[in-house]
Amino acid sequence: MKDKAVVPLLYEGRHVEQYVDRGAIDEWFRRSTAGLNDKQRADLKRKYSSADQLNRTDQKIRAIAWDVGEHFARNFKGIGFKGQLVAPSKAAAIQFKNYLDEFGKVSSEVLISPPESREGNEDAEDEEDGRGKRAVQAFWDRMMKRFQTETRYQKDLTTRFKSSDDPEIIIVVDKLLTGFDAPRDAVLYLTRSLKDHTLLQAIARVNRVYPGKDAGLIVDYYGILEHLTEALELYTDAAQDFEAHLRDVLQPLEGAVRDLPQRHSDVWEVFKSISNKHDREAVERHLEPQAERE
Repeated sequence: MKDKAVVPLLYEGRHVEQYVDRGAIDEWFRRSTAGLNDKQRADLKRKYSSADQLNRTDQKIRAIAWDVGEHFARNFKGIGFKGQLVAPSKAAAIQFKNYLDEFGKVSSEVLISPPESREGNEDAEDEEDGRGKRAVQAFWDRMMKRFQTETRYQKDLTTRFKSSDDPEIIIVVDKLLTGFDAPRDAVLYLTRSLKDHTLLQAIARVNRVYPGKDAGLIVDYYGILEHLTEALELYTDAAQDFEAHLRDVLQPLEGAVRDLPQRHSDVWEVFKSISNKHDREAVERHLEPQAERE
């Protein structure tokens, strides 16, 4: 960061409230598992109570989509920056897009691989229901009708994301998490687990230098930072040094907020010799010398 090749990264762990109708869920589960024995039923219940399953529910996706739209509109809209949302599956990516469109706070596009190819968490793809698979196929058919080829589809979306006002947010599963350079990308919304080098490279998508961009922001709806140590196991020879370096780069948002009063005080200290701080002309004259401006 000292050589200005990248900007600092701020991290915010974020939680969205969701109402869970436990009675309705239990009744659905009882009917859906009528043909299973007790052991099979217990195994399935344990599987569907995992964080990955919860994060793929329609209710959870709707709640996060609303929060993402509000967050982006409040903090980034209209100032030239972009965002990336990482979804747990292709079907979830399309759901995120549908809800973002419904709420109307932010423009978005979905960039995924063809329906028959693996992308993201393999279990997520395996466990998508028939409706999810049909939604993915229908989406892909629309994209191919519009762009003719996968290459043209991907190139159009990435070019518009980099150089046009819309889309403001691009929704992905695995694509663009590595090797994608878009300096306007200022915020990464994480809604699924990422591991190993993919995690490390994904959070670096938003640290590219761009005019007016003081920091990149990671907004974590999953709890991904808790898995940082696991991600660093690949780097066993220098894991501790690498982790210390990354934690030095990735600063909690609360820390930046706590620093604001001191930053504010530091700014006014520059103008301490001016009696009337509301005298704009006096403030400008005070900054006339090159040394003061620097």
